[in-house]
Amino acid sequence: MEVTRLLKKSDPGKFAIHEAVDRASGFEALEKQSFDCVLLDYRLPDADGLEIVREFTKSKAESAPPVVMLTVIDDEEIGVKAVTEGAQDYLIKGTVDSALLTRSILYAIERKKNALAMAEFSNSLLKVSRQLKARNSEMAEDLLLAKEIQESLVPDSKNLLADSPHRENIQIEYVYRPCDTLSGDFFDISLLSKNKIGILTGDVMGHGVRAALVAAVARGLLEEHRIKNRQPDQVLKGLNKGLVNLFNPPERVIFVTLAYMVIDLSTGEATLANAGHPHPLLMRKGAEGPVPMKSDAAPRGPALGIFESREYTNAKFDLQPGDRLVFFTDGLHEPENAEGEQLGIPGLCDAIKNRADLPLATFIKGLVEDVEEFTKPLEIEDDICLVGLDLMHLPGNPT
Repeated sequence: MEVTRLLKKSDPGKFAIHEAVDRASGFEALEKQSFDCVLLDYRLPDADGLEIVREFTKSKAESAPPVVMLTVIDDEEIGVKAVTEGAQDYLIKGTVDSALLTRSILYAIERKKNALAMAEFSNSLLKVSRQLKARNSEMAEDLLLAKEIQESLVPDSKNLLADSPHRENIQIEYVYRPCDTLSGDFFDISLLSKNKIGILTGDVMGHGVRAALVAAVARGLLEEHRIKNRQPDQVLKGLNKGLVNLFNPPERVIFVTLAYMVIDLSTGEATLANAGHPHPLLMRKGAEGPVPMKSDAAPRGPALGIFESREYTNAKFDLQPGDRLVFFTDGLHEPENAEGEQLGIPGLCDAIKNRADLPLATFIKGLVEDVEEFTKPLEIEDDICLVGLDLMHLPGNPT
């Protein structure tokens, strides 16, 4: 056979050649041993070469050796069809020398190896994709459960104050809206005694799962230190130490801002300690606008979780009937509009002033709407935590 002669001429020891004169003997040989390449003549005595290519590539699939079709000049179109059906190459008999034939075989073998490698890579990607999909599904379920747990920690102010003799003297409303599934913002309202309540808002650096985990730990530490200490400054000091010990190796910085106030509902005295958090705002009845609750004698301390040996101080305020307090996190004043401008504390104060005469629930909801209107058409990409408190009466001072 001419092909055999050309291969032997190219390199007598390079190829081990097996000749089959028809389809039947060719397939029989392929079943008995493996080959690196198949040279297929289009015109066999018992079969059409194009049909053999189709049958061969489909039945053998990835295990099939590469096929090089041999055609005559008049059948060049058949060679092109053969490549379309799965052959690696085609050659026209009578125009092939030993060098071209050798190169075509070696290229066909190499292309087949590359195709197998790509198929293996694709299968690996598919496997990884399925694994990721399964893990993502599991993570989504875990996140949903975490979301439900976090939502269950949101205090119910009405039931919480049910046992207080001052439950008719105050009203509390809030908006709590994570920007993601989980939130790093948190708030708490607690009945400390029959006369005192504690109220706080906190904000963990960042968003998502990590921030939510830190927030959960901060809640646990807060409860521990609130039992030991009644004064806000001591609660913050203990909370800070706990966070530093847990979350602040040199290579990682995690911090929490927090404002914690204790209100004596029998006297109207409010005691506030602040750790790097936005100052709560006080809207006094008849005032021109809200003012930040801060004191030069008790400046705001650093955020929690950064410096272990830090002291925090208490600021004192005398609340009056008709006072409205607004606690919030930076999601209320830091969102930007399309021009890159922040609403800022002055903008938030304007919104509070404009809505001051509204009922508390409507007032709180309206503040969030004002921020959303300011940022349009952009979305607010931060957690929102907003708590409002109305002091309606004090014992001995019903107005």
